Amino acid sequence: MLDLIRQRAQGWIAWVIVILISIPFALWGVNEYFGGGRGAPAAEVDGVSISQEQLQRAYYQERQRLQELMGDEFDLGQFPEEQIRQQVLQKLIRQELLTQAAAENGLRVSDAHLSQSIRSMEAFQGDAGFDPARYQQLLSQQGMQPAYFESQVRRDLVTEQLYRGFVTTDFITERQVDAFLRVQNQQRHIGYLQLPANTFSDEVVVTEDEIAAYYQENPGQFMVPERVKVAYLELNREELASGFEVEESVLRARYEAHEENYRSPEQRRARHLLIAVDSDATEAEVQAAEKKVQEMVTRLEEGASLAELAKEYSDDIGSASDGGDLGFFERGAMVPAFEEAVFAMQEGEVSEPVRSEFGYHLIELETVRESEVEPYSAVRDQIREDVRREQADEYFYDLADRLANLTYEQPDSLEPAAEELGLEIRQTEAFPRQGAEEGVAASREFAEAAFSEDVLSGGNNSQTIELDSGSLVVLRVREHFPATKKPLDEVGEDIRSLLREQQMAALAAEKAASLVEHINAGEAPSEVAEVVGQEWQEIAALERDASEPDRSIIAAAFAMPRPGGDTPTARAVTLDSGDQAVIALYGVESGQTEVGEAQRQQARQALRQAASEHIYSGLVEALQKRADITRPQ
Repeated sequence: MLDLIRQRAQGWIAWVIVILISIPFALWGVNEYFGGGRGAPAAEVDGVSISQEQLQRAYYQERQRLQELMGDEFDLGQFPEEQIRQQVLQKLIRQELLTQAAAENGLRVSDAHLSQSIRSMEAFQGDAGFDPARYQQLLSQQGMQPAYFESQVRRDLVTEQLYRGFVTTDFITERQVDAFLRVQNQQRHIGYLQLPANTFSDEVVVTEDEIAAYYQENPGQFMVPERVKVAYLELNREELASGFEVEESVLRARYEAHEENYRSPEQRRARHLLIAVDSDATEAEVQAAEKKVQEMVTRLEEGASLAELAKEYSDDIGSASDGGDLGFFERGAMVPAFEEAVFAMQEGEVSEPVRSEFGYHLIELETVRESEVEPYSAVRDQIREDVRREQADEYFYDLADRLANLTYEQPDSLEPAAEELGLEIRQTEAFPRQGAEEGVAASREFAEAAFSEDVLSGGNNSQTIELDSGSLVVLRVREHFPATKKPLDEVGEDIRSLLREQQMAALAAEKAASLVEHINAGEAPSEVAEVVGQEWQEIAALERDASEPDRSIIAAAFAMPRPGGDTPTARAVTLDSGDQAVIALYGVESGQTEVGEAQRQQARQALRQAASEHIYSGLVEALQKRADITRPQ
């Protein structure tokens, strides 16, 4: 399972996840987010509550992350809910500690910083640069509302500033670099054999008493969680809209009455070269930027093209590779100083240096696309959809009011509301408190309503629930299944397989330990391997980053002490598969220190990084010790 996660985490899914949890949305202003939550908090950190809602949201996001990483191989049973919740809660506590520490140190992230970050992210780019629709789509796929997303990522960026404050810039001596390289580039002469656990299959016999004992001693492994089957009514805007037809005369009248609404805005296509200046830059840094931008002006006057200069010198990583091309944009898309300059220019003109919160820009106006009223034929379908949606919305809200009233006035049944409103009573399969893996019951709000006291214990219809899709539902529990323990005859064979694997692994580990003793006593490893019918393999110069053999073997080999004489040092190691490996270390050759400057610089950076992480870990530990952290039961 771990290998599968590692493999999946290398692809685009992990990349999108990283983007979505690390970059805030701040182009149109950053909203405040107030995370509420009813009932006792999940935890309190120095008086700041972490609500049950926050914990539940984080749990669902973690579960979704695991599903995306593992794909079809995902099995919720492999991840005990309580274990995941505790891990997620600990992470939320650590985040709150760091957020408070950052606030104490006066750290903040400006909107300009957020805007610059978001516009340069590849994940959100369309044909004409940053694509708001793509951003919203990716956000929606993660089940996040903008306000929550913005607050969380602003927090992450602030705590990132806190981390950078602990990044050491201490001088690293050349002696330290040499010592690091001698270890990092070290080569080891090893031999090894692999001992599959199933080698001992014939020696394992699992008795019925052992199965029964395991069943009694591990009841939690065989519990079927509390579940419910739900009946529900759903109002879906899209379904309602598809049922409305609009006459042509209505469409034409709408167009003629609101012709200006269909005027396309003036758009301009420009490219720019940015010399970045931070908002808190010193006077010396500002002067250095001004000098550099004047050098660019001189190069332009000498005949250089802005596109070529932008490729080489622009600090806007989102457009530099395209020669600074920003594509077409309209008013309101750029920061005020930049927009004012662009919309005052003539085609082909290059601006004087323009100062914005990002730094100095040199701008070249490529093309102007004039504003014009689009013809009726071009916007007819849009008008049709607008009118249909307006009619559907009006009908939707009318039905929503009636649905809420009918299901409240007759709380013990959905049938009267279904009959009067012409809705189908739909059914779900049984699902637990954390929701189903797919379908309407995968919605957090839906699952919470189904297990609420009023619905589950009171037997009432729920209130109307708005889903992320925009639909409204009212539900009631039609069948309740308390948590139960699976019968022994249902899980007996699974237990037998588990115990067989455990016993085979134990026999393999016992045999591997015996082989290690023989090697350490001076017996030839190749002869020891013959005893168990396995091949002894040698690698004369194993490196740390080798792709073979198994990573566990490589890690163990480089953790072994140097042999003291002619007799190799031996040890056994358990592989991820449960098999055993016996490793013998014959010799160690120190790594080369006479390497290029690039590798030495990497070594310096690695040493600084290790020191920084050590200091930062100490900070987190100190914050946890001094904080008043409570976890109500």
